[in-house]
Amino acid sequence: MDMREFENQYKNYRWVYLLENPEVREFVSSYNNTHTRILVCKSIDVFIREVQKDKEDFVISNIFPLSPIECRKLIWRIVQRIMSTHGKSNITAKQVKSYVSLLYNETVEESGKSITWKRKHRIPTIRVRDKTVPTHSEVWRMIDYSLHTRDKALIALSYCTGLKAEALSNLNISDLKPLLEDFKENQTEPLILQVTPLLYPKRFTSNGSVSVHHALICRDCAILLLKYYEEKRKSADNEEPFFITTKGKRLGVSRFSNQIEYLRSKIDKHKGGNRQNVIASLLRDSFYNRLVRGDMRDQYRETLMMHVSIRSRYFNWELEKNNIIAEYLKCGFNRSTENNEVKQKVSQQSTEIEGLKQQIAELQKLTEELKKRDYETILKLAQKDKIS
Repeated sequence: MDMREFENQYKNYRWVYLLENPEVREFVSSYNNTHTRILVCKSIDVFIREVQKDKEDFVISNIFPLSPIECRKLIWRIVQRIMSTHGKSNITAKQVKSYVSLLYNETVEESGKSITWKRKHRIPTIRVRDKTVPTHSEVWRMIDYSLHTRDKALIALSYCTGLKAEALSNLNISDLKPLLEDFKENQTEPLILQVTPLLYPKRFTSNGSVSVHHALICRDCAILLLKYYEEKRKSADNEEPFFITTKGKRLGVSRFSNQIEYLRSKIDKHKGGNRQNVIASLLRDSFYNRLVRGDMRDQYRETLMMHVSIRSRYFNWELEKNNIIAEYLKCGFNRSTENNEVKQKVSQQSTEIEGLKQQIAELQKLTEELKKRDYETILKLAQKDKIS
């Protein structure tokens, strides 16, 4: 996406005024990822608004004439203020520190100036509580709480494939249309989604020997995808995005993350909790935990997680496909899996309880017999005493 399209797409956002500055525009355009561009603009906007609390007429161009030490002092003062006012997480402070200093260094690069940070300027990462990974039942509860079919399909697809929001956002009609049409006719399970570098570039950067990954889609997720496809995207062209907003645009990464945050907090509110550290990437951890719980062998699990290693050049998907599919189905990503597991546990516990009841009944019989015998011996002894 070029800068003109980027600017038009986000023209209604508060930080878009920054692109009028040529230095900022050039700096933002150096990043290809749309999400990173938004993050850069937001960080610079936070920095400007914090400085304007002291100087109302401050603009971002005012930092370029400063010396590196003066600019570093200004950035660090603002970063300290952000750390004290933005709650218990220092992510915003880290982003402001890194992107504003990079903007300064790239703009004044020809003059030989650059900001150098010292050890005392390190920003600690504060974690209030450990992130809790959603369980199988909690994931499907989030799906039930979703009001839109699109959000239901998104969450289910992320959970049963392990794909993150970036890959889900890049999905086109051509990626899922033939799979869903085949599923509608033949009810094949699971669906095999081919993941290419265009769809998920992060999984191909470390090793160029792998040309395509494969993700598996369970039956219940395929039903939700088919329902969304027939309701909203059946008439769309193959090159159009699969998941879209209400305005017909490609669904962004932040929209998916915000929806997960909202649904998980809603579940926690019903439980009486109040978790604020819920992120969409935890669904990938739920996917991994499910594979481990299903006793999938390490090589197959790493293949579905798309972890590229040196063994990948010796691994043949076509030869191992049937074994991977069989072990994936045993892991049980469908909605009814948790209920079946609960039923199995309940049946096991009921059989154990029945066995304990039988043991208790036998012990009671033994105690009654022992008591009778004791009474008989006592009576005999008593009669002997009377006679004597």
